[in-house]
Amino acid sequence: MSTKVTGRAGSDLNGLILFTLLIPLLVWLAFELVLQGEWSSRGFVILTVVIFLSPFFFWVSHKDRKQAEPLVRFLRDTITASGNSLQSRFAGLPVSTSITMNFSDERRDAPATSDGIFDALQAAMPEDYLILSKSDEEYIQALAQDGGFVIEKREGSRMQHFKAIQAGKEIDKEGRSLFTFEEALAALMAYASESLEPQRMRWERMDLPE
Repeated sequence: MSTKVTGRAGSDLNGLILFTLLIPLLVWLAFELVLQGEWSSRGFVILTVVIFLSPFFFWVSHKDRKQAEPLVRFLRDTITASGNSLQSRFAGLPVSTSITMNFSDERRDAPATSDGIFDALQAAMPEDYLILSKSDEEYIQALAQDGGFVIEKREGSRMQHFKAIQAGKEIDKEGRSLFTFEEALAALMAYASESLEPQRMRWERMDLPE
């Protein structure tokens, strides 16, 4: 009757299930060896190491779950009501003819379009970036990172390079906010259409090396 996509994905569930089943199997095997008098100190050490390292194995399987965030976002924006309304809200938005788009070194000299911006941002994998340029020294860029987007813009020289900050948003190690797909899309569309930027979004100058 309805569809709801929540959370993150990406864990190796097959490997995780097999490892989970392996722990009680090892315990049972150790018990059988003890009953048969074939238990050794070496076997005890191996079993102890496996059990104590279990939290680490579970963490390794869990930590990469954000790598599938683009898939979760694609499903949400394609098949859910909120996703369809988001796409239709920006569809056909008039984009300045002076704006060109660069998606992870795939430069497109033709003027950017609202549909092109939406599709590129939606397809962004970790460390992919989308740049909307007015000139070589005037642009806005969004970098896919940790399940969100880091946004920067430049308005001339390196002294006019800024990072986007939003109240209540996660801050990365360089002091930049992590924006959701919807927030990054709104910021890029505002820049491309030369309209008002989203509320609660501000810019801080970055000190870039010469």
